[in-house]
Amino acid sequence: MYNDIGGFLVQAEEGGPMSETHVKDVWLHRRAEMALDAFSPEERKGVEWALALLGDPTARDFVAANARRVPVDEPLYAFRATPDVRLFFDQAPDGTVRILDILREDKLQALRAGSPRRFRKGTSPLRLRPRVGRGKGLKAGSS
Repeated sequence: MYNDIGGFLVQAEEGGPMSETHVKDVWLHRRAEMALDAFSPEERKGVEWALALLGDPTARDFVAANARRVPVDEPLYAFRATPDVRLFFDQAPDGTVRILDILREDKLQALRAGSPRRFRKGTSPLRLRPRVGRGKGLKAGSS
């Protein structure tokens, strides 16, 4: 199966633990592909630009200067595709760049806050309040 992503001919590979798609020297994890499908055309153009840079050996110095190491045990890097979209990638021993995930800034902020939920700007997470005087739970004043 072949798809066209920003002028790249993308071949879907069968099997493998990551179920990836190969784009020149760049591999997209299935999770990254699903994220890409949810983006606006403008965001997709930014991601396509970043994929082109990551796959271009002559742009490796630019990528190295602009990618940021993520503070985790494994060598993982973040690269800004647009002001609100980050690509998270590592590099295989053979030099292939593997895009593991693509996140919008709002999702990234929610993850940084320790919450798996996605929130829009200006909203706060649902605050759970104790159920007092309802059902079988403890009632106010009881211990």
